[in-house]
Amino acid sequence: MIDLFTLNPDREMVLIGTCYIVIAFFIFPLYGIVLLIIGCSINSMWIAMFPILAILAISRMRITMNKADPNQMGLGVKIALILALTVIFLIWIFGCIKQNFKFSPPGWSYDMTVEYAKFFSALELVVCIPTLTLSFSAYIIIVLQVYKKRRMASMQRSHRAECRILVQAVIITVYLTLLIVLWYNDDEWFPDSHTTTALLQIAWIAFGYTNPLLLITLNKGLRNQLKATFFRKKSSGNDTHQTRGISKIVMPM
Repeated sequence: MIDLFTLNPDREMVLIGTCYIVIAFFIFPLYGIVLLIIGCSINSMWIAMFPILAILAISRMRITMNKADPNQMGLGVKIALILALTVIFLIWIFGCIKQNFKFSPPGWSYDMTVEYAKFFSALELVVCIPTLTLSFSAYIIIVLQVYKKRRMASMQRSHRAECRILVQAVIITVYLTLLIVLWYNDDEWFPDSHTTTALLQIAWIAFGYTNPLLLITLNKGLRNQLKATFFRKKSSGNDTHQTRGISKIVMPM
């Protein structure tokens, strides 16, 4: 009879067992219900991003048009945020209860066998496209407003900032719109395979890095701040002034 408390004489098996215990210790147990709740939470946060972006874009537009105080959040903005977050919270609660969002390797998708899953899938598209269009339209108005004031010497710096924001908004809007269109039409336009799903998932992951990369590329002050942080390079007074200006720019996404 094998004694469970006796060390295995095979050192290789002891090493393998030790490595397995250490590695498995950090693996979160993906129980079915926990996995579904995580998926529903991620999807709900994804949906919440669109109305929040629209609210930020409209707020920036009103600030540019001198109709809002940049240092205070207006009552309308507060009400819009509360309504948007309330709707998203209800979507999240319903999704967690019904568990209408599942993990189908290598990606996530709505479980169409669950009641009202088709409705929430369509609702997601209805929320995303109009709010994305509203956000982009707001930044178009911002640029038109900037060009209207371009002769004012005190606004020259704001011109550059708003144009950078517009470039960033255009790239992200086009990227995100293409992703949404491809995502909702992949079954009709592409062969049903894991490769297609994996490529779409990679595109979604890459989208998460698009905004930070554009922010670094288009903002010299931020680049100088990163250089000073990571390369211990002493910033000049001009760089410091540009770096402080970053906090005044409300990025679209």
